[in-house]
Amino acid sequence: MIKIKGHEIWAKPDPDAALFTPHVINSIGKTECFLIHIHSENKPIGLIYTDRSINHQPLTEEDFKTTKHFAQQANIGLSLFIIKK
Repeated sequence: MIKIKGHEIWAKPDPDAALFTPHVINSIGKTECFLIHIHSENKPIGLIYTDRSINHQPLTEEDFKTTKHFAQQANIGLSLFIIKK
């Protein structure tokens, strides 16, 4: 089941198999992950990818909240950088 809220995705390998293309699997594997959009001046410029493939622990709602907060801080930082330019 893909959880999409705004520009955030919580993807799981079995229910979201369509997201895990051969290219994605070869690059990052086939593991539960968060994908969060980073933008500047309303243009997408990057993505924050989070998983726990090293220790094979499931991701939690708290992890999702923390990752979204980190992405928010990145977006704020980029906005302040543009303002100061």
